[in-house]
Amino acid sequence: MGATYTAGAVGNQAVFGADAGYDFAKFVILTSTYHNPYTIAVAPRTPYKSVADLKKAGKPIPFCNEGGSVSLSYIVVAAKEMGFPYRLIPGYPGAPAATAGMLRGDCEAVSYGLEFTNRYLKEGVRPIAVHAAERHELWPNVPTSKEQGYPLELMLDMVFYLPPGSSPELADLLRDALTKLYQNKEFLDAIRAAKFNPTFADTKQTQRFVSELTKLYSKYAAELREAEAKIK
Repeated sequence: MGATYTAGAVGNQAVFGADAGYDFAKFVILTSTYHNPYTIAVAPRTPYKSVADLKKAGKPIPFCNEGGSVSLSYIVVAAKEMGFPYRLIPGYPGAPAATAGMLRGDCEAVSYGLEFTNRYLKEGVRPIAVHAAERHELWPNVPTSKEQGYPLELMLDMVFYLPPGSSPELADLLRDALTKLYQNKEFLDAIRAAKFNPTFADTKQTQRFVSELTKLYSKYAAELREAEAKIK
């Protein structure tokens, strides 16, 4: 059984094509966990309060990011889907450094997972959109992308899968085991004790997540390759 971030699996395939060495559509999907929606957040001194403000800025919105990561891909996909111009400022060694760069004025925006971004609200980071179907309990006052006219569901999630050609009997056995595991109180308490939020999606939901993200990555494969090439 394998486990990987969905965005990494389908993103590498979109960017590198046959050179990625696999076709994720042929893998046997089991279930998924750790569904952490991605966001758009801006520096405290910027005038932006919504996606509409980004579109009306009259200039590319500079985003700090590591480069070559999920954050870069989700910046590109969101900007293209929502129709605002953007400029990537890569090279940061990680999300904390990129967020610190935004706070000191290197850029105006970042795009990271909600749980990570939530750590920096006290520093002045201001979220303006959550790429999810519904508002999150941590940010009840932050509108979703869908509410702002763009039904994007972009998240960091861990998908469990089997190699192509695996038997249906084995797949069903593991699906059942994973379902029971994520119903186990001791296991869920351990996840919470590690300061993670336990989530679970069954096979049908997970297949939808994978399919929709694959379509988005395929739609913007050329733009993603161009963005990757600029940071090499």
